[in-house]
Amino acid sequence: MDDVDDMITLSELSENAIMNNLKNRFEKKKIYTYTGTILVALNPFTQVDIYSAKQMKKFTGQRTSDNEPHIFAIAENAFSNVRNFKQNQAIIISGESGAGKTESTKYILQYLTSITSQQSQETWVEQQILEANTVLEAFGNSKTLRNNNSSRFGKFMQINFDSKANHIIGASIVSYLLEKSRVVKQGKTERNYHIFYQFLRGTSEEEKSEFNLKSWDPDDFNYLSESGCNVLPGGPIEDKKQFEKLKLALTVLNITASDIKGIWTVLSAILTIGNIIFEEDNSEKIIIKNLDVVKNIAFMLAVDEKFLIQALSTRRLVIRGETTFKPFNRDKALENRDAISKAIYDNLFQKIVAAINSSLAAKETVKNFVGVLDIFGFEGI
Repeated sequence: MDDVDDMITLSELSENAIMNNLKNRFEKKKIYTYTGTILVALNPFTQVDIYSAKQMKKFTGQRTSDNEPHIFAIAENAFSNVRNFKQNQAIIISGESGAGKTESTKYILQYLTSITSQQSQETWVEQQILEANTVLEAFGNSKTLRNNNSSRFGKFMQINFDSKANHIIGASIVSYLLEKSRVVKQGKTERNYHIFYQFLRGTSEEEKSEFNLKSWDPDDFNYLSESGCNVLPGGPIEDKKQFEKLKLALTVLNITASDIKGIWTVLSAILTIGNIIFEEDNSEKIIIKNLDVVKNIAFMLAVDEKFLIQALSTRRLVIRGETTFKPFNRDKALENRDAISKAIYDNLFQKIVAAINSSLAAKETVKNFVGVLDIFGFEGI
């Protein structure tokens, strides 16, 4: 049965006709189809050889109608409108979890950095943009039921060009709706954020003593063990490989050695907070059973130990100007403990985004941009 590249040309515009056309094309390994200016992408869940440098050249300087439907054609159309008409462009990538949004974003960024570096030698800024994506994936992506690399936050990435649109001169990132609950609890067979496993499996023996963790096995941490899954296809070695890439990316983005050490220390503290054990006495007031763990956390976060114990075990109330502290019961203490972990991770994530933006800031006046909005799936709502 014949298929069409653009579904607005279908003789019958119905849900059945659209689904049949997509099915026929997918079976022929054609994963992209237009609906006017919209590109419909079907995730093949396997490697396909359609994203090489040779493929990119097919789309450079060409109209959308000159080639088969492709993500590169969308990127080229946005770039040509910036270059020829000096019009800012926005590409919206949407779909449910597992649809391929993260990969589509990466291909658009690769295309834009590739064609601008063809005008001249690849700049450091272009390399930094690609490495920024590596960092964001480590701290903001996770294995879910549908996807081994699911973005658990939304982002708008603005790629800035010079006056002639020959060079990328910078970029900026706005993040939103980070799934903070994943830090403390995941569904069965899901994982926490990639960075925790990469950190545990990628740190050398010499580095381990610096971060005050008593174990480097994910199964020894409540925040990583309760889902029953701590590995990706490829085994633990895959996390170790990704950690090496992450360290390189942080260096390319000019994150200082002391700041990187600070990041690892905060991750250690979060994992350790999850292992705090509470018990109730006869009056249902909670007691922290493993105070040595709290002492370790206070050291890592550089806070007063007594203050931390109070923050973990009591609620602060201000009534008519008077401050009192009400002890938690065990359930409330656990909720409070997890809320602290979520707040720390969210703050860490926002600081990392700010550091990336500082590195990617344009050193000259921005004339035009291509924006890429990667909005994660809301299938759980």
